[in-house]
Amino acid sequence: MPTQPYYEHLEQLTEHQKKQTLWRWQIFQAAEMLRSTLSSSLGVDYLTYDEGRYRYVELLTPALTPFHLIADGVIEYIQRIPTVNIVIVVALELDSGMTLCLCPIQIRLAHKKIEYRITKEGGRWISDPQIMLKWVYQTLKRNIAKLPTSNSTPSYFLHKNAQESLELLINTPQKANQHEH
Repeated sequence: MPTQPYYEHLEQLTEHQKKQTLWRWQIFQAAEMLRSTLSSSLGVDYLTYDEGRYRYVELLTPALTPFHLIADGVIEYIQRIPTVNIVIVVALELDSGMTLCLCPIQIRLAHKKIEYRITKEGGRWISDPQIMLKWVYQTLKRNIAKLPTSNSTPSYFLHKNAQESLELLINTPQKANQHEH
């Protein structure tokens, strides 16, 4: 017959699983909010390609597979804090075909709040999702400029007002609640 310590371990395991579930939900919600806000600002929130398999703004793993928290290489520990690695992919459609533009990001729950950073930038964590969206947009623009055909890439691939919306994202002053770790 199970003893009291056995039931204490079961209770501890149950509590741990509840915390893990909450953490996963918070991280996923933060990632999906970034994806959907970026998608909406680009005017492509309901568009898909490849016969509906992919959205124009998608979340992928670092291995460029569909995003899921249990996928290999997604969760790593940075300073003993579980950190999620995600690649935001924006599909740009021209007459010549699709071009994928990537922005690797990291999301974590630290000090009871969600924090973000651009993976390649390193070091700087922010808690404001609007600032993170600006950083994602800037990174995407830099990555487009690095493409061999970027000199001829017109901006008409975006929704009618998306270019203005994204320029506003970049040019809006940053808030003072940024901090570094």
